[in-house]
Amino acid sequence: MFADLHAVLVLAGVVATLVAIVWSPAWRPRPVRQTLVAAVPIVVVGTLCRCLLSATGIPVAEWLFPLLGVILGGLFVENQRAFQVLRWSLLGLSILLCVNGMFLRTNGYASAVALPMYQAMDRSRLHVLESKLQEEFAADRVLPRGSLAEMLEDPGIARWDRRTIERVWHTSFTGLYRIVATPGEVWYPGGPVATGSKQLEWKPSQP
Repeated sequence: MFADLHAVLVLAGVVATLVAIVWSPAWRPRPVRQTLVAAVPIVVVGTLCRCLLSATGIPVAEWLFPLLGVILGGLFVENQRAFQVLRWSLLGLSILLCVNGMFLRTNGYASAVALPMYQAMDRSRLHVLESKLQEEFAADRVLPRGSLAEMLEDPGIARWDRRTIERVWHTSFTGLYRIVATPGEVWYPGGPVATGSKQLEWKPSQP
C-alpha cells in the first residue's frame, strides 16, 4: 500500500507541474538564474540521497521528478505566485518522497542494484558450504545425494530464503521492485566430496 501511495505522489508532482503550465503558460517569464536558484534546494536533497548509500538502492525518481518540475515551472509558468507555490510544494514533496523511498528500500522493496548483491550473497554462502564440506570430510569420502542440512551438524547454515526482485506496476518510473523471498535449502549432488562440494545446488522448499 505504501509503495502504491509513493508512486501516486510521484505522479502527483508531474500532474501539478503540467496543470500549472496549462493554467498560466509562457516562455521564460522570469530569468533563468531565478529558476536555477529555485531548483538548488531539490539538488541538495538529491545530493544528500546520493550520500546516504544503501545496499538496496537510493532514491532517484523521488527528487529527479520534482527537480524537473521546478525547472519546467520556471521556464513555462507565467504567474509568479503559481510558480512559488509549485516550487515549495515540489521541494516538500521531494523530501517526503526521499524519506519514504529510503523506508521502502528497507521494508520489502529495492532498486535494481539489489539483485547483483543478492546473487553474490548466494554464491558466498555456497562457497562457505563448499569449504565446510572439505574441512569435515575427506576428499574421497562418498556422500549420498540429498539435503545438505541433514549431513551437517549445523543444518541452519544450508537453509536460507533466496531473495530476488520482481517488477510492479510503477517500476518504470519509481525504480522500485518488490523483494521476493523464497525459502529453500542446499542439496548435495552425491559422489566424492572433492567434486560434489563444487556442485552444490540451492533448491526451493517443496510446498
